[in-house]
Amino acid sequence: MKETSQSKRLILAILAVVVGLFMITVAPFLIQTSLERVLTELQIISAQKPAYSSGLLLFSYAFPFYRGLIFIGGIALILLASSSR
Repeated sequence: MKETSQSKRLILAILAVVVGLFMITVAPFLIQTSLERVLTELQIISAQKPAYSSGLLLFSYAFPFYRGLIFIGGIALILLASSSR
């Protein structure tokens, strides 16, 4: 197996840090904004069609869980980037 050159490792480490910072700082706010929009519309729809009321509970648990996973993934990317140099 060939060794990866130092310049390619540096580029990948910088990319991992940038993506990790995005996942830690920007992505949670994007997820929260989309969650608020989905829940607002879903409340209106579930008032008209009660079959959709289970979606409120589903989105209320799933989106924060995904937000937490993305945050942990961002931290992992930054830690991996710092250890690969």
